Amino acid sequence: MGALRRHAVAVIALLALAAQSGPAGADGPVGKPEDPYRYTPYDPAPPAFLMFNWSGFYIGGNVGWGYTSADSTFQAENALTVDLDVVVSQNFEQTASYLTGGVQAGWQRQWNTWVFGIEAGYTAVKFDTNEFAPDLIATTSDLTRAVSLSNIFTLTGRIGFAYEQWLAYAKGGWATADVTASYTQLSTGTVVSTASSRQNGWTAGVGVDYAIHPNLFLGIEYNYISIRTGLIPPTFQASGFNILDGATNTDTQNIVARLNYRFGGPRP
Repeated sequence: MGALRRHAVAVIALLALAAQSGPAGADGPVGKPEDPYRYTPYDPAPPAFLMFNWSGFYIGGNVGWGYTSADSTFQAENALTVDLDVVVSQNFEQTASYLTGGVQAGWQRQWNTWVFGIEAGYTAVKFDTNEFAPDLIATTSDLTRAVSLSNIFTLTGRIGFAYEQWLAYAKGGWATADVTASYTQLSTGTVVSTASSRQNGWTAGVGVDYAIHPNLFLGIEYNYISIRTGLIPPTFQASGFNILDGATNTDTQNIVARLNYRFGGPRP
C-alpha cells in the first residue's frame, strides 16, 4: 500500500509539471509569433525602391529628332524713290527636320514628393536650309537665302513630382544658339549679303524619368526653343531696288531620349 501511494504521488507530480510547461510550449520559440503579419527581427528589409530619392548631381547624354522653322520679312523698295513707292514685302519661312544629339548636367533635390533642380545642356543640331527668295521683282527670282542654326546651349530650372521610381517634370529658362542668314545670287554664285552671330532666346519643356538603377535614369523629354534674333543681313541693291530682310527668327521643337548617371546622392 505504501508503494502504491508513492507511485500515485509521482504521477500527480509529473502531471503538474506538464501542466506548467504546456503554455510556454504553445507560445512557440521566442521571436517567431504565430501571427505571420507581425514584424519580427527575422523579417527582410523593405524593397530599396520603396525608399527611392532623386536628390544629387547627375550627367548624361541624349539623342533625338528636331524640327526648326526660320522666318523673316523679305522686302524690295525702289532705291531712287523710296519716299514715293510702297515697299513690297512678303513673309519668308524655311523649315527642316533633322537628328540631334547632346549632353546635359544638373543638380536636383527632393522634398517629400516634390523635386526641384537646375540643369545646363548642349544640343548639336543641323538646321541648314537654302531656298529661293520670294519673287517680288524680276531680280529676286535669282536669289537664294540660306539660314542655319547650330550649337544650342540652355540653362533651365526644373520642378518635378516623384512617385517611387518615376519622376515627371517641367523645365524652362534661357537658350542661346549660333544663327546665320545669307543671300546668294544663283546665276553667279556670289554671296551678296550675310550675317552671323550668337543669338539669345528662351526654352520650355516637359519630361519623364524612370530609375532603372539607383544611380541610372532613363527618360524622354520634349523641348521648345525660341530664338527671337536681331540678326539682319545688310541691305543690298539689285536692278535699282533695295533688298531688305527683317530679323531672322527661329523656333525649334526637339524630342529626345535621355540617359543620366547620378553621382553619390542619398542611397535608398
